[in-house]
Amino acid sequence: MIFRLNRDIRFSSDKKPYNPAFRAHLSPWGKPFIPLGYYLCIRPGEQSFVAGGLYGSGWQEAANRVRDYIADHGNEFEKIVTGNAFTKYFTVLGEKLKRVPKGNDIDHPQAEYLKHKSWYAQSFIADKTVLTAERFYDIVIEKYRALKPFKDYLNKALECYQIPKR
Repeated sequence: MIFRLNRDIRFSSDKKPYNPAFRAHLSPWGKPFIPLGYYLCIRPGEQSFVAGGLYGSGWQEAANRVRDYIADHGNEFEKIVTGNAFTKYFTVLGEKLKRVPKGNDIDHPQAEYLKHKSWYAQSFIADKTVLTAERFYDIVIEKYRALKPFKDYLNKALECYQIPKR
């Protein structure tokens, strides 16, 4: 899914008609954000980046599913997020709670990850790299390959999860 280039300026003090960034979500099912896919943001003059994961803390049930999966398969998660391919470009990001949620072991080896409300990773790309098309493509693919086990892990946790209808 490619995000709109034009902006809704009706209620904005910034009346520029276009977004200053190209943004795309690359997912196996297109528009839905689950199953999780890859995110690409190209912002000339600012930092472009690739990203992936569960972004957004508004989906409580999804967060609970990921937490439960990490609690049950923590060693697999730890192996992914501390692996050389992942740590070369990424760290686990996301909004966190102050404490491990009730029902989870505060002494769990992955307790810090259980505090998360969202789990995502992003890696920045310099403008000069974006401008050299062949090198840019190679770097994006290399970073997505490093991100794939993380994304696949989260998709296993979210298996059969349906995004709530609005």
